[in-house]
Amino acid sequence: MTSLQSWLCTLDADDLAAVLRHRPDTLRGVEPRGPAELADRLEDAYSVSDALQSAPTPVLELLHALLAVGTAHRKSVSWLLDGGDAENHDEQVGRTLDWLRVRAIVWPGDDDTLTYAAALHQPIPTPLGLGTAARLLLDPINADTLNKSLTQLGLPRQKTKGATVDVLVAALSDGERIRSLVAVAPPDVAAELRRRAWAGLDDDPYDDPYDDVAGGRAALQAAWELRHRTNQWAIERGLVQQSYWGAPAEMAAEVALALRGPDYRAPFHPVPPRPGARRLDPVALDREARVAVASFTDRSASVLDLLARAPVKALKSGGVGARELARLGKQSGCSEPELRLVLELAGETGLLSVGAQVGVSGDFAGWRADEPATRFAHLLWTWWQLPATPTDDRDADGKPTAALRRPGQCPACLGARRGLVAAAAELAPDAAAEPRELVASLLWSRPLVHLVGNHSEPAVWQEAEQLGVLAHGALTDLGRALATDDLDAVRGQAGELLPAATDHATFGSDLTVVVSGQPSARVSGTLDAAADRESRGAATVWRFTAGSVRRALDEGAKPEGLLGDLQAVATGELPQPLRYLVTDVARRHGSLRVRAAVGVVLVDDAALAAQVAADRSLRALHLRLVAPTVLLTDSDTTAALPALRKAGYLPVSEDDAGVRIVEGVPRPAQKPPRDPAVREAPAPAPGPVDFAAAAGRILADGAQGSDALAASPTEALIASHTRRLRGPEVRLLAHAVDIEGAVTIDYRASSGGHTRRTISNIELVGGQLLAWCHLRTDDRHFALDRIRSVSPAPPS
Repeated sequence: MTSLQSWLCTLDADDLAAVLRHRPDTLRGVEPRGPAELADRLEDAYSVSDALQSAPTPVLELLHALLAVGTAHRKSVSWLLDGGDAENHDEQVGRTLDWLRVRAIVWPGDDDTLTYAAALHQPIPTPLGLGTAARLLLDPINADTLNKSLTQLGLPRQKTKGATVDVLVAALSDGERIRSLVAVAPPDVAAELRRRAWAGLDDDPYDDPYDDVAGGRAALQAAWELRHRTNQWAIERGLVQQSYWGAPAEMAAEVALALRGPDYRAPFHPVPPRPGARRLDPVALDREARVAVASFTDRSASVLDLLARAPVKALKSGGVGARELARLGKQSGCSEPELRLVLELAGETGLLSVGAQVGVSGDFAGWRADEPATRFAHLLWTWWQLPATPTDDRDADGKPTAALRRPGQCPACLGARRGLVAAAAELAPDAAAEPRELVASLLWSRPLVHLVGNHSEPAVWQEAEQLGVLAHGALTDLGRALATDDLDAVRGQAGELLPAATDHATFGSDLTVVVSGQPSARVSGTLDAAADRESRGAATVWRFTAGSVRRALDEGAKPEGLLGDLQAVATGELPQPLRYLVTDVARRHGSLRVRAAVGVVLVDDAALAAQVAADRSLRALHLRLVAPTVLLTDSDTTAALPALRKAGYLPVSEDDAGVRIVEGVPRPAQKPPRDPAVREAPAPAPGPVDFAAAAGRILADGAQGSDALAASPTEALIASHTRRLRGPEVRLLAHAVDIEGAVTIDYRASSGGHTRRTISNIELVGGQLLAWCHLRTDDRHFALDRIRSVSPAPPS
């Protein structure tokens, strides 16, 4: 078996650069020190899983076959895959192996064997539904039990446990030996073993006796006895493994594969499915794209204009809840998916300020003043880069979630978006396909993507239609520009689809106003402040009511100023009914007045109350006499009590029920929260990686030997507090501490639970780390001896 390190040492700089180019995560943090450290990162389970996210279906199918037969000759893997009678089968297998080799997931060994990263067993624990590999099942079993299995299989005893496991794995991988052994078993035991061999597949040709309860208790008892006898017979011969007494008996994957018979073939689909294309009218496609883009641009401006005038209250746990979403949707005329899409994209773009309330940020004014095409392109590009599905309204348990409160990044969601657009881009410009066929093409090219909703028309498809990327089952010109990853091309297409903003409106005598095309920020701001939107589309309609005019006056508008602002955006003179409405509402506005008061001062004597109200030394309290013995103040009790005492009075404090509050009871001090912006200030964007130069340095370090570079003091200190971390992991963590960078750790909490955290701004304090936790958005302490693994942090 050729180790990954040995294979990497056989590569030249160009081949190693190709590996690094396909696995760039291995260069994040500190650059690997030689092939040994690079191999350690390449075989990391999380790194391997990330690399497989972009794997097409035949790659995963080949990995299932390879894991089923273990380290084997290429011919045996090719033989197991379906399609062996095709003329180009070997070529198809070779292309698939090349995909894996250039990513160092599978590499060639001696005598045309194939070797793979052991971490593959984590994402693929039961290849082909066969069960766990024999080596993984045999490792925890004691040597005496393994020797008994050798005797039953007619094999000589070995000197070491490792050699015993190797011999047993080779014997269990011999299909003819296993089938011959089972052939002499009692007939019912042999049948039960063959049934178990197929139990991991959806198309299991055997019936489970436990599923047939028609026979009642007697049938269930007979089924249990059969399984018990089968386990005893198979365990004695090493066909089924039981790691300890009472543990479930498990059949090794190699045994199950042998019992499926010599004619069994694993699925292999090297040819992608081709969607059935139909012709599409380009004019209709362009028209649909224009309508979608104009509609989303109008919705986004409407929702953010509402938030600019009146921020909504956020939930205590964060985000915008269902009640506020419903109210905001009613005001803006958006459905909940449309509203979530606008809010998530605006939040990711930086147009929202999220805290106790959700409103617009300081960047909103500049964004709103841009032309509609620029505003739309900004949000569309955010959607294209977003590692999440914005309209996903359910958590992992299926419970409703608040908007603007995503638990974390989901690269598989981003892969679904990119893959869907790529699948649609394969169609001719004048061709369209059914959604389910394009989704099938997506799932062939990226089967591990995360599709929210049903597969016939998932959420990512609906989002693409809302944004004008897809229409009538085809990719629009805007979508094709997006597929090129060219922001300038996207802006150009948006400019062709959206006309310039309209700066004037037509007022009607029925108290309505119509704006053709996209209203400018000035028009939208003026009309939204004093009127209610009634419809949108090619033209937007507002209606004036007494309530809408009152709202404008509540927000500080003056009647003359309001009429002047409306006249400034009107194409002609304002109609007389509108002037009458504004004048009438202004006449009645303010006939009732409400004042805010923070504190109330109650006085027993009316003369004393008048004296306090007239005391010039208390002017800072803004005392107002509202009754002979009641005064109101804008200050709370913590400010009013010292001021009254300084003026020579003797006040006491009461609660809402009139009970006196005894002072002098100390309250625990609270540590002020750390400003997240300080901890999460964005670092300068790194420059492009020179993979060829990195490959040269890694190979040079390998030639010098691992002792050429001494460990840093931070590495030595971390290594002294933990024995669970390997050398490359210690170095990666030490580098993050030294440069105040970021890493991802697997951590075992004091409660016993395991969690995976990305941490940054790390300080080493004795045997602990003080770091900013990206999951909890707060400082946290992490004991070094509880860290189980360290890997590079994902790109920010």
